[in-house]
Amino acid sequence: MLVKKEILECVAYVLYKDSKDFLHYVGTAFFLGDFVEDIDKTYIYIITAKHVIAGIRGKDNDGNVYLRMNAKEGGIKLASISLDDWAFHDEDPFADAAVFFGAPDTSEVEYKCLKISEFCHEEILEKEGIGIGDEICLTGLFINHFGEHKNLPILRTGNIAMMPAEPVQALLGDKKVPMDAYLIECRSIGGLSGSPVFVHLGADRRRLKEPHPNRDIFYLLGLAQGHWDQSFYKEKDQVVDDINNTLEKEAVNKGIAIVTPIKKVIEIIEQDPTSTARKKKEENDRKELKKKKQETIITPANSV
Repeated sequence: MLVKKEILECVAYVLYKDSKDFLHYVGTAFFLGDFVEDIDKTYIYIITAKHVIAGIRGKDNDGNVYLRMNAKEGGIKLASISLDDWAFHDEDPFADAAVFFGAPDTSEVEYKCLKISEFCHEEILEKEGIGIGDEICLTGLFINHFGEHKNLPILRTGNIAMMPAEPVQALLGDKKVPMDAYLIECRSIGGLSGSPVFVHLGADRRRLKEPHPNRDIFYLLGLAQGHWDQSFYKEKDQVVDDINNTLEKEAVNKGIAIVTPIKKVIEIIEQDPTSTARKKKEENDRKELKKKKQETIITPANSV
């Protein structure tokens, strides 16, 4: 599987700063873009896992989430977002997704946005016949080698192991909860929480639905939530959703990871206050665009 460049460039690393100004790496975030043609503008959302944001809130922190991003002039830049500005799912407290409406200053940092039109929603699932066995990939923070001078996200690959037929018992914070999720065969690790997960439909796979496919397609399936480990010392499954848990205990990754469906992200985007903030921004941008158009109108000179 050869992945397109945007898949590696749509992610940032998530950190927090403690009272001693020490930075802690806790997960991955990614960027979504929704293009509005009549305004000629892309509205951007930043996505990560709910347990990443909630976990920071429970730590010694300075009130912000930091995104480590690649700078246009080389090196890295940190963009800060208030912990209070992240939205969770109003109706499903177990949906492990968090959304921020807004974007870093594009004049200083480099990143790509995934298109909302390329989400793996119900219509796409049915149209493409996506299911168990289809190839997946995810990209994000590798805590053991994240890049000293620039972000170096890793790519992991696997397959869909189970579709979201019924809730899975997953860890959210310190509690096991019933969660709507895909299961994928992939060795997820601490640091990939919040990473975008894609389903890959290659040309050979697409011939099942299309006579002459001319390209591979990647649909955004969801975001990485956690995985199961098997303890060395006791016959007990351990659901892992935290970097520190991964680093501190001795266990074997069972190779099955949990993925929050992308529809949960869409539902957060469509609820208040996120949807209201988006509507207000669009209204203001339309007013500004109308004003600019009026200013460019040239009044013809009066005839002599």
